Amino acid sequence: MYVSKICERVGSRAAAFIFSLISPCILFAAQLPPIPLSDQSANFIEPSQIEALLDSSSNLTFEDVSASPWRERFQSRAEKGFNFGVTKDAVWLHIPLRNLTPLQDWILLVDNPRLQHVDLFLRTPSGEVQHARSGDAVAPAVRPLAGREVAFPLLIESGKEVEIYARITTTAPLTAPLQAITLHQYLHQTRISAVVLSGIVGAMLLLFVVAMLALWKHPKAPMRAFTAMVFVQTVYVLVQDGLSTEYLWPDHPEWTTHVKFFFISMLAPVALYYSSLTLNFREYAPRIRQATLAVVALGIASSLLSLWLPGQFTYMTATWLSALTATLLLGAIPYVWMCGNRDARTFLLSGLPLILSALSVVAHNFALIRLSTSDVFMMYKLAYLFFISTQLFHTLGRLRAEKNDAIGQIQKMRIWHDVSAELDSTQASTPVQPPVKQTGLTSIRHAVPQILNQPVLIRTLGRCEVWRDGDRVRFASRGVPRQQIMLSLVLAGGTRGISRTVILDTLWPHSDGDLAEKSFRTTLYRLRQTIGADVLQQSASVLSLNEEVAWAENIAFEELASSLIQAIKSNPEPYVIENALDAIQLYEGDFLPGFDAPPVAAQRESLRRIFHGLIILLAEHHITKGDARTGLDIYRRGLSCSQPAEKLFQGLLRCHLALGQHAEGLAAYERCRAFLLEHFHVQPSAETERLKNALAAPQGQHFAAPIKH
Repeated sequence: MYVSKICERVGSRAAAFIFSLISPCILFAAQLPPIPLSDQSANFIEPSQIEALLDSSSNLTFEDVSASPWRERFQSRAEKGFNFGVTKDAVWLHIPLRNLTPLQDWILLVDNPRLQHVDLFLRTPSGEVQHARSGDAVAPAVRPLAGREVAFPLLIESGKEVEIYARITTTAPLTAPLQAITLHQYLHQTRISAVVLSGIVGAMLLLFVVAMLALWKHPKAPMRAFTAMVFVQTVYVLVQDGLSTEYLWPDHPEWTTHVKFFFISMLAPVALYYSSLTLNFREYAPRIRQATLAVVALGIASSLLSLWLPGQFTYMTATWLSALTATLLLGAIPYVWMCGNRDARTFLLSGLPLILSALSVVAHNFALIRLSTSDVFMMYKLAYLFFISTQLFHTLGRLRAEKNDAIGQIQKMRIWHDVSAELDSTQASTPVQPPVKQTGLTSIRHAVPQILNQPVLIRTLGRCEVWRDGDRVRFASRGVPRQQIMLSLVLAGGTRGISRTVILDTLWPHSDGDLAEKSFRTTLYRLRQTIGADVLQQSASVLSLNEEVAWAENIAFEELASSLIQAIKSNPEPYVIENALDAIQLYEGDFLPGFDAPPVAAQRESLRRIFHGLIILLAEHHITKGDARTGLDIYRRGLSCSQPAEKLFQGLLRCHLALGQHAEGLAAYERCRAFLLEHFHVQPSAETERLKNALAAPQGQHFAAPIKH
């Protein structure tokens, strides 16, 4: 209990706190770049000309490129910059430098920690050639600056000019942003970078801890996907910022490098899977969900292949998957928003910066933009922190809202159950239209809409009744009018509504298009005249219930029972069990009996399965606690108010067996057998026969195993 309270109090504010604390550090670090090698830095070091040569064979040496004919093949990169994209070529840079300051100690940086090998050749004025090697694949202890990234110390006398040749090879996207700073500036920058990097890593670890606490409290699929995404992104940032295993584990084996590439490849599929769960593609965009699952499967396959094929394969597939993910989400989020998913707006506002920054990383990897590596990944980190913080805050708030909504739905259904029972009993003993003063129900009837905050109440479990402002709405007395069938189809659609095409095919299957369309408009007009023009809303080709005006039992029960089932599975606290006991009492019968349209029958079966699942979970919980008597009453309730199921009969037999009620158990078996023969023409299953044999045994008081569901 204490941990859950801490999670609820701290977790909802942790996101905003972390983002407000870390963002200024990131922006401050971004505003303190070292002095770049450019014409604008003439007061420090002036590059007369920076040239590049692509070595497709990767066999050229320093002696080759520094002499003819290769020396003349270097080309200026003034317009194209130092982004070469994903390439297998070795890149040679020629940098003649002239020191215009009295300082001699300089640091030459290549601001890209992903570069595997960077060889620096320095030709001094005396003709001596100095060679140094650094990079991600070089052990930190033997680098020119031990334990640092791609950094080379330079000793250039004031007023002198030197020639620098740099050879770069890597499997990552090859960008070589060159920077030259003094030793004092380098030490100052290192301290700032350490503080900012520690803040970023600490924030991500804190987010991961909060996500784990939230997952322990709410073990649902979106929270599991969110926690996995935070974990993968945290490992990715650790790797990309140079804090890979070589720093934490100097003698690491080779397989750790493959694992690093695995996490890089898992970025896009994990983020896309979390997005599909949060935006509920299953309900709002089934076709987009199929494309999403295909991309996720492709990402998982490429991630597994990266364990055996690390390097350029990983970066290329990760880049393409990032492009596919960003493009898919850019199209899916507005579509889901238009379909009525209210979470899509929050997701778009928080995820758009991350999507755009991911696209900038893709463009950077393909050498389509000239932004430096540090700028691109700084934007990505900032957007990632904003997205994760916002989503954590929103997810925890939504989970708490679901819990409060479930309790609120129980209170609403309990009020409606009590009031409707009084209305039923009064109507049974009074005329159809009793005088208001004689019935005394005016205050109750008109109090119900104010209590439930909705003027229209629709009873759908065990009956079909519509009440508006405390008065029952009367349909035609002969048969079932088409207005009621149309209303039943809308109610069967639940929160999503029902397609216009389904209504036309159900009500007018043999009519041509124009006649069916005219009949649809006429029936919809009459239905709105009967129950109210504001009850039904039509958007595009979908007809749905206006939940701000109307409250339907089946929608409320489905949301309530589904949340209670998840709560019982994860954390069956006493208040959850109490609410579940109330919920099963509110299920007074199957959904809309007497309506046989296929969508109505499908919704009836779906609600019945949910109800049976809640009955079994609740009964088995009490049986496990040793309270077989309560379990017996729960199973009886399930069998009495819905079409029976063999699993409910099995639970009933187990309770009779545990209580020693053999005669009652055998009688229940006979009812089960008769039901199965009458409705399905089958005999009871082997498990039911085993329970029957145990009941028939003289001393057979064996407690059967819980029902698997």
